[in-house]
Amino acid sequence: FASKFEGDDIGAVKAAWAREVAPLPRALDSIAWALRNLPERCPNAIQFRNLCKQAPHPHQVAMTSSTDPVRGPTPYELDAIRALRDGIVLRRPSRRWATDLLERAAGGDRISTGALRMAMEVAGQGSATPIAPQPLEPADEPFTFEFEENEP
Repeated sequence: FASKFEGDDIGAVKAAWAREVAPLPRALDSIAWALRNLPERCPNAIQFRNLCKQAPHPHQVAMTSSTDPVRGPTPYELDAIRALRDGIVLRRPSRRWATDLLERAAGGDRISTGALRMAMEVAGQGSATPIAPQPLEPADEPFTFEFEENEP
């Protein structure tokens, strides 16, 4: 490595390398990681800076280097997972939402026609039943935009 800079001012070489790696976040950790992971060929300052940028965040290193066993689910958590699985996968989904939506529409609530069509299909009423559109209620006052003149 040192032979690469023979005849050069070593102070200028150090300054050039320092300019390349100084702006790096966590510069000391990145440089230490890059020194442990040098390629076979000696890198120049820019290649070394790019190698420093590949350094993992210290939290990532702490998480991956841990030898503590990972905790598995407790018996209570396993029962909860099984209950969720059984309720979602093994049982047919409830159609209660469709009948609730149809009851709300019959009671006068405004429901979109698309939602009503889906609810009627799910509830087994078919989609051929015409749905009377519900009129919009007039607004008390007309809505207007007010723009202010911008001074240059």
